Amino acid sequence: MAGPPRPNTEQAGPTPQVGGLSVVAASTDGVRLLTLTGEIDHHTSDQLRQALDVSDAARPHVVVDMRDVTFMDSSGIHVLITAHQAVTAAGGRLRLAAPTGSVQRVLQLTGVDNLIDCYPTLRQALTPLSPSLRLFADPASRRTDTAWKTYDTSPRPGPNARHVHTAAETCHSTRAGAVKAR
Repeated sequence: MAGPPRPNTEQAGPTPQVGGLSVVAASTDGVRLLTLTGEIDHHTSDQLRQALDVSDAARPHVVVDMRDVTFMDSSGIHVLITAHQAVTAAGGRLRLAAPTGSVQRVLQLTGVDNLIDCYPTLRQALTPLSPSLRLFADPASRRTDTAWKTYDTSPRPGPNARHVHTAAETCHSTRAGAVKAR
């Protein structure tokens, strides 16, 4: 069975050793996908910084697949924020896909999930960036994705309504205008 064409990929660093980081870069449909495996810390942050460099791209669209990242410290947070600023200044978008466990918690505690768009799956992070969909042509025109639901547990809506979020919703729920409990 013939599958879809394979994207152009390049290895952006050595295969990770214990405590290391592997970054595999792929480009398809105008989106640069970085698949990370391992740990992001002060020893590996330069490798990530180089992979996120968009100085040669106009309107860069970058998705970082974080499902296999097992650890991230403040060095990784700094690299992501700096990359977000550079991508945004160039008219593009940076999105994080599938952060799990302690990495998701770090993103929440530092507020990075409020700054950089986070999605529970790679597919959701890539879909709006597809050239055929163009759902987010203008940041002001963002729509609420139906996959992100907020459940009101109060008897009637009001300023004191409590919202309950599933783990998958936590990273992106503030984008839908929901109240986020910390």
